[in-house]
Amino acid sequence: MQVMKALISHPAERRRLSGPACVCVQVMIALASHLQQVESEKQKLRVQVRRLCQENAWLRDELASTQQRLQRSEQQCAALDEQKKHLEFMDEMKKYEQETAQVRPR
Repeated sequence: MQVMKALISHPAERRRLSGPACVCVQVMIALASHLQQVESEKQKLRVQVRRLCQENAWLRDELASTQQRLQRSEQQCAALDEQKKHLEFMDEMKKYEQETAQVRPR
């Protein structure tokens, strides 16, 4: 690309190239420049994809960890509910025994 730019930048070379040849060189320079831009953008996108893959892996790890904590919390909640039901039952039994003791004096 540098050689082509040099060709059309020198007045003597520009005169030597006919109109269509000069236009062809300019098109080739534009095409080469565009290809460089495309390659640069492709590299940027590759870096972005790599970063997104890393972020995705981190998010998956965070999700797995959060799901485990949720499962433990749900298990604790279920155990506490069972314990509460048992204590409520025991309280009802105690009240029943007290009522029964009052009805039948010893």
